[in-house]
Amino acid sequence: MFDALTKSSGDHYITFAGNERGKVLGTGNITLNSQFNLSKVLLVDTLGYNLLSISQLCDSGFNCLFTNEGVSVIRRSDDSVAFKGVLKGKLYLVDFSQESAQLDTCLVAKSSLGWLWHRRLAHVGMRNLNKLLKGDHIPELTNVSFEKDRVCSVCQAGK
Repeated sequence: MFDALTKSSGDHYITFAGNERGKVLGTGNITLNSQFNLSKVLLVDTLGYNLLSISQLCDSGFNCLFTNEGVSVIRRSDDSVAFKGVLKGKLYLVDFSQESAQLDTCLVAKSSLGWLWHRRLAHVGMRNLNKLLKGDHIPELTNVSFEKDRVCSVCQAGK
């Protein structure tokens, strides 16, 4: 999901519950939609989830309300709900790839979804993504527009 990623130089680690450690492989930016992006996101080796830093959300102008059922992330600027998540076990989960994220506003345009799939599928070209869509090869890949309306910074850096 990274728009840009800078590999870490040296050995940097973060510690999880139970004193388990994960090596930081890099730092980058993630754009979830045109209104919501995160900077200084850590890519951590062997981590099975994408974690959102609550302090980073708060520093970015959001308030977080945690309950025994879920979480609501609210913009301080206008008190609108940016996104919601659900509590599963001991984790609060937000699925930005599906409508089950319970977004209160339309945050992802068709074009943005195309770029999200571009990143998910290892930066495959838009022409090939259109072929996958037309061939119905990926069930979740419906009603998405694959337009090359900008340059992917990761693909550009690889050239």
